[in-house]
Amino acid sequence: MTDPVPLFKVKEMLTEVSKERTLQREGVSALQHAEGAQKIEPTASQSLLEALRAFPFLNDNLTAKILDILPETTEEVWLLFPKDSLPLDETQVRTVLDTIAKHR
Repeated sequence: MTDPVPLFKVKEMLTEVSKERTLQREGVSALQHAEGAQKIEPTASQSLLEALRAFPFLNDNLTAKILDILPETTEEVWLLFPKDSLPLDETQVRTVLDTIAKHR
């Protein structure tokens, strides 16, 4: 299984590839989606990625989802969890939200 890749990294990779060769239709579509979905600057995204990876209660999948969605409320964080998993406690959710707010 491959590691999840946040949208800002997808954008970086596709932009680099597009400098070397013409992207196929799917690549162009993915690049347009990544550009449209990007909510913060790439440097802020990288900094946020490093900050989120420091939290032992977040796995790589959840970290990528948080980076792509940038939740602003507790409810938006809860929605990122599969129904059968144990959610973060309130303190952990607040820590995630505060970290996101610092990087906006």
